[in-house]
Amino acid sequence: MPWHLPTNGKTRLVAVLLALNGLGVAGAVAGVAAAPTGTRMVVIAPPWSEPGRIVKIVAAAGGSLVDGGSRDWIVLAESGERGFAARLLAAGALIVLDGRLGKSCFDLGNSNEASR
Repeated sequence: MPWHLPTNGKTRLVAVLLALNGLGVAGAVAGVAAAPTGTRMVVIAPPWSEPGRIVKIVAAAGGSLVDGGSRDWIVLAESGERGFAARLLAAGALIVLDGRLGKSCFDLGNSNEASR
């Protein structure tokens, strides 16, 4: 049975506000979960960039490669220095995610490896 937006003005307003609040909470939770906080980062370069660009991005940010992804434009990188995520973005990374999310992109063998 399909769901329909209520036709009553007040009920419709409440339904819309609840939906927007739900989306806001989901977005906040996703943002906190993906915010890079550790020493390891999932680094995503623009997919259309030349091969090897991701290596140059990590090197320019002062990091080292830990593992490669299934594509040439995604890697797991590490740096013990503060501000690594910001430096990766400044060097040309399209997206930088917390290394704990790397478990879905990389076969790390040990589930604790990505959380360092």
